[in-house]
Amino acid sequence: MHNYERYLYNGINYVVSGGGGAPQHPINRGPDDFYSKSGETFHYCKITVSNNRAIFEMIRLDKDTGEWIVDDTFTISKK
Repeated sequence: MHNYERYLYNGINYVVSGGGGAPQHPINRGPDDFYSKSGETFHYCKITVSNNRAIFEMIRLDKDTGEWIVDDTFTISKK
């Protein structure tokens, strides 16, 4: 699937990252989806790891401005 999706199931974040290399597939996003923006999501993912946490960022190309913007983020903390 060439697009971006994120789900939380049983306390685990699941990410589908198909950010480039092929035409984007439209996704019917629901009101409860963590990422609910419509349209294409040409992007890359960045994960920053420290001693007790990991910060996930999805950085999307804005087709109108040509700028890269952080469009989704979440943190996983060590218990």
